[in-house]
Amino acid sequence: MGRVPAGETKHLPPTLSALWFPLDASSDFQPYIGLGLNYTKFFSESGSPTLEGVLGSGSLSLDDSFGLSFSAGFDYSLSDKLGVNVAVRKIDIDTKAVFSFTGAELTTDVAIDPLVYMVGLSYQF
Repeated sequence: MGRVPAGETKHLPPTLSALWFPLDASSDFQPYIGLGLNYTKFFSESGSPTLEGVLGSGSLSLDDSFGLSFSAGFDYSLSDKLGVNVAVRKIDIDTKAVFSFTGAELTTDVAIDPLVYMVGLSYQF
């Protein structure tokens, strides 16, 4: 048998970061690196129908997670009012999943650890 999806969840991963900009504030190009703390709240968990078909009806729960975040990117001023931001962030999201089925409980560690890419446009009022 190939891989079987274990379940689905929704999550909210707010991250608070401190950024270091090594160049002078007047520079149009502003590279930066950052370190942050992430808290991930999981909700709306559900076991997969395939897994429940094998083990019987049950439930899935995921523990909330704390982890570090590492980021790098740059801001570039296109004009006095308009700018571009490009960033990449690695977030450490590790949790414990508990599958509860009729007469059995299965626990496993889950590492999500996304690599997040962002491109943004800014406008100063």
